[in-house]
Amino acid sequence: HFYNEDMNDAAQEHRALESMIRQALKNREFELHYQPKIDIGTGAVLGSESLIRWNQPERGMIGPDEFIPVAERCQLIVEIGEWVLQEACRQNVVWQKTGMPPLNCSVNLSPFQLRDSRLIQSIDDVLATTGFDPGCLEVEITESAILHNIESITALLRLLRMRGIAVSIDDFGTGYSSLTHLKQLPVDKLKIDRSFVSNIMGHDGDAEITSAAISLGQTFGLKVIAEGVEEQSQLDFLRAEGCDQAQGYFLSRPLSAADFVEWYDAHHDRHAATN
Repeated sequence: HFYNEDMNDAAQEHRALESMIRQALKNREFELHYQPKIDIGTGAVLGSESLIRWNQPERGMIGPDEFIPVAERCQLIVEIGEWVLQEACRQNVVWQKTGMPPLNCSVNLSPFQLRDSRLIQSIDDVLATTGFDPGCLEVEITESAILHNIESITALLRLLRMRGIAVSIDDFGTGYSSLTHLKQLPVDKLKIDRSFVSNIMGHDGDAEITSAAISLGQTFGLKVIAEGVEEQSQLDFLRAEGCDQAQGYFLSRPLSAADFVEWYDAHHDRHAATN
């Protein structure tokens, strides 16, 4: 390998961003946005996925695609993940205390968190301190993360489900898991990757893949959720195929905690008026 100036620039940018992330944790610059999930059959709001954002004082809102890879490389992702879990549970308890019914709250677990020996204890601590019902908590784990060490992941998932916590396989269809793995894994939901959902009205076979994934989930007794729904035609297709749940910009973008309450109230009123 030969040195070039771009390598030095990239290294300096990485170190600067790592320092900023550490400062962000200290200064509480991270915040969560919540993307609603609905029941496709009834239109009822089932819950939300908690998505981290970084409100950096100088650069404004920074998306996770920019800082999460750096946080993983510098081993800050476990601390960030713990904060996400704590904040998501806390916020859902606040919503319930202000009159909102108990809703499903899903959080994403990174592969690094899955390898952390303190994960279960950390989840127990968060549930104890926030008072959040574990039956309303759902963890999303990518298909590829499961396949790296299926025996230890299976044991971990069993511990989560013993606590009443639901488990969802995220980005399903991109990790090439076998039917044997799906049969053995203690999971509750399959989440069809947005790359398939976005083109189900096209001609690249994505409609067939999506339909097959829905059928597969039903065969194993799993709920199926489609992410990345952006058009009415996509929602109609998913409904016709028997998909259980959906989320995406057609329904709502990720919302701040205050905006989620406003969206929920409006959606609930519309849903009640049509039923």
